[in-house]
Amino acid sequence: MRSLTKIAMLGAATAACWAVCAPRTSLAQRVAIPTAPPSNPFATTAPPATFAPNTGVPSLSAPSYGAPAASPYSSAPQLAPAWDPYALPGTTTAPPPALPAYGTQPAQPSLGFPFQDWSAPSTRLVQGIGMQYTYINRDGGTDGFGIEDVDLFASLAFPFFNNVNIAPILFTPGFNFHFLQGPGGGPPRDLPPTVYDVYAQLSWKPQFYERFGADLAVSVGAYTDFSYTDHTSIRILGRALGTYTVDPRWQIAAGVIYLDRLDIKILPAGGIIWKPHDDARFELLFPQPKLSQRITNFNNYELWGYLGGEYGGGQWSIAHVNGAHDVVNYNDFRIFVGVEGIGPRLRGHIDFGYVFHRELLYLSGPPILEPDDTFMFRAGFTY
Repeated sequence: MRSLTKIAMLGAATAACWAVCAPRTSLAQRVAIPTAPPSNPFATTAPPATFAPNTGVPSLSAPSYGAPAASPYSSAPQLAPAWDPYALPGTTTAPPPALPAYGTQPAQPSLGFPFQDWSAPSTRLVQGIGMQYTYINRDGGTDGFGIEDVDLFASLAFPFFNNVNIAPILFTPGFNFHFLQGPGGGPPRDLPPTVYDVYAQLSWKPQFYERFGADLAVSVGAYTDFSYTDHTSIRILGRALGTYTVDPRWQIAAGVIYLDRLDIKILPAGGIIWKPHDDARFELLFPQPKLSQRITNFNNYELWGYLGGEYGGGQWSIAHVNGAHDVVNYNDFRIFVGVEGIGPRLRGHIDFGYVFHRELLYLSGPPILEPDDTFMFRAGFTY
């Protein structure tokens, strides 16, 4: 019941973010939709966000993988993709296909797999290599719990059965370090100083028809302190969403994500994406809403600001100081503000956030610890 209550609170926060946003729009920024459908239902005429060309300004059109193609949603001239994060095994962050996300490079994984990996694969094999650092402050005395994460990941693109006109399969390996601080006391509440994630993910974002697409991923990894490793260390994570593009500004996504945690195995996922104009993108997606607004452009870089939320945490097999084996599950909710810079090859972000409804659960049973609310700092880049 406590987990359901927290999920409901995050949903309410998402609705609140929706209520306070008043995006700009104008007739000049609207794009007409031609009536003629594409001749081939499997041609990526309106491809996923993973294929948006990097033109320096977000576009509602995108060419197919490997070759430019005209979009039914735009009369602007098409450009070949230049370069180039739902996803996430690592820490939770993908907008579904069809409406291209701002920027073109893979975003940092999260929720144990990349959920919002807004990548736009090009014909190159290596799509991006990145790192992210997260600091969650310890607070609350002996019951306090803090964590520092260092996440390393890469993304590779492989043509789907050598067909460059279909969305490629993305292969994302990663290795994450989690440096734990607290809680105080001995067994059964003590934790090792460091735990690790080692994972590999396959993801695919096909566009089956002009309006219908999917966002699919599966990840297999070991989550452990490497002092105790058994079947509980191996976790299979994944997501399955269907997407429907209403028009160039609106898209609907619905499905599930599989977390394989002690208290929550499956979460519903989805919502709507609204792109009223080129300077704003509102992703009302559970469990990772994000409201983004362009601040400025300089040279070939874009600067965006955003307000977001997410369901965070992780799970690892551990050995207590007395040698007893156990599994610990850490859960929290996060809201944050941040800025992101997006260039032709480099993408970076900085976030400041508030972390609440935190809890530590143990497979061996009580205690269930609830550390105090605290703050978060996060920064990362992808090249």
